[in-house]
Amino acid sequence: MFSAINGPLFGLFLLVRVFKGKEDRQRVSERFGVSGTTRPDGPLIWFHAASVGESLALITVIKQLLSLNPDLHVLVTTNTLTSAKILAQTLPERAFHQFQPIDTRSSTRRFLRKWRPDIAVWTESELWPRLMTETAGMGISMYLINARVSDRTKVKWRSWQTVVARLLNMFHRIAVQDIGTRALMAEIGVTEDRAVLTGSTKDGADTLDFDREELSRFQSIFSDRPVWLAASTHIGEDAVILKAQKTLSADPAIKPVLIIAPRHPDRGESIRDLAHNAGFNTARRTIEKYPSTETDVFVADTMAELGLWYRLAKVSFVGGSLEKIGGHNPYEPIALGSAILTGPNVFNFADIYQRLGSTGGCITVNDHTQIAQAVQNLLATDQGADMAMRATQTIQAEQSATGTIVQMLNAHLIESRR
Repeated sequence: MFSAINGPLFGLFLLVRVFKGKEDRQRVSERFGVSGTTRPDGPLIWFHAASVGESLALITVIKQLLSLNPDLHVLVTTNTLTSAKILAQTLPERAFHQFQPIDTRSSTRRFLRKWRPDIAVWTESELWPRLMTETAGMGISMYLINARVSDRTKVKWRSWQTVVARLLNMFHRIAVQDIGTRALMAEIGVTEDRAVLTGSTKDGADTLDFDREELSRFQSIFSDRPVWLAASTHIGEDAVILKAQKTLSADPAIKPVLIIAPRHPDRGESIRDLAHNAGFNTARRTIEKYPSTETDVFVADTMAELGLWYRLAKVSFVGGSLEKIGGHNPYEPIALGSAILTGPNVFNFADIYQRLGSTGGCITVNDHTQIAQAVQNLLATDQGADMAMRATQTIQAEQSATGTIVQMLNAHLIESRR
């Protein structure tokens, strides 16, 4: 009921976000279901993902579906400016991006009437009641893939289990990441045959792109100095990482280079200041562009270059795990042969980190002392390569969720044409 009358509140909220630079001023009309882009002819699949990680996990699925269906087009919606910029660079031909409409009756109906998707696919736990209800009301088949729930979401779902079950039962199929999520769905009333355990498409995603000339240039600059990476870091984690680098730098036999690639690149200046004040020779990707042979800390404050940094680093700490963020995708560094460290707070990826930990495919660290010790051991010996190999074997041993989900969606497309 509230979503039927809250348009003015959403409008005010968006104006504030435009003022703060969190919305694209030129595309804010998309948030109201209005777009200057023309709907392409033929079948259209619509994928919705919350942000960067969720949307990038869809790329391989999208490419495979487009390859199987020459007349198919794909629409991807997200909520953030960062995801829009990255998708503009990564989406293949016949796939395009729009911002998700706000969850009001008028905006969602305008959106659905314009795009008329043949299939609607949600990812993880990104559920919007009005948008789902209107989609189901138009007779559009709905899927949920990579479904998972955090501890916080579990509490909410149990508190509102009747409402949540009604929403989840709108989906034709739910592809679940882990056993715990599937059990919770059964507990709150999702019909038994609706949820299918598949794992995550992130384990079958394409490796991240990189520029070979840039890789050669960085390797030349760093020469024989070992490189380690702190990827997708959040506020509070950079200071811990820099303390670890201080400990490592005290050993003249190692003299490593630390690359910090923050989750939000606009923090580059503040991280550079932290490193400079800690006494490090520091450079930023957006300012100096390249480090010097004397650089101790290089702040990689750009987007879509993680493929380059993972290839340079023998060891990668995956952020969002020292702070209570829930961790980030470990599949990307594993695919590129980097040994991985993680903090203890990985509830968003608990299943895969548990498997990696049990096979020796990652190391969990809790503070700067443990980080420094682990990095030192992995850089100075062959342990890093051994750990990276075990991580790769762990991933390869799992059934590919990507193939299962592509097959499921493609079968629906084929059936709808009969």
